[in-house]
Amino acid sequence: MSRVIVVEGTDGTGKSTLALDIAAKYGYTYKWLGKPDKGEVWDTYCKAYCAIYPGERVVFDRSHWSEDVYGPLFRGSSELTEEQSGLLIDLLGNDVTVVLCVRPMDSIMKTISETPDDLHHDKYPGTIQDKYVNVLTDAGIDIVYYNFEKTTMEELMERIC
Repeated sequence: MSRVIVVEGTDGTGKSTLALDIAAKYGYTYKWLGKPDKGEVWDTYCKAYCAIYPGERVVFDRSHWSEDVYGPLFRGSSELTEEQSGLLIDLLGNDVTVVLCVRPMDSIMKTISETPDDLHHDKYPGTIQDKYVNVLTDAGIDIVYYNFEKTTMEELMERIC
């Protein structure tokens, strides 16, 4: 089983629910890394990744890859340089699994409309989902796709182990 699990995906795909369930059922420490303050992106992710204790199992609800997706869409660019992104990948270590939560667009839009939240972005869900695939693939990350409407958490965890 991976020591570090990163759960990513567009709003409304079940990321937080999945990450909290993994923490509760499999003994992982849950860490939410949603939206760092402007100008504090590097520090936020660096501190979170450096705070992983040896042997600790952690599930991150979002990661620096969210900055690489959302930054260009909402601010014109990511606040992280390519060098910083590479260093953050190194800090996560080799024993990391990235789970990309995906759902059909109509399901995503329905969830977002039913759960209004300042952090939910309904403007670009299709673009964001595609951008996650591109960002993770470009970083050389193996992606484990997860759709809670089709796969149970137990089936996902079997694939990760």
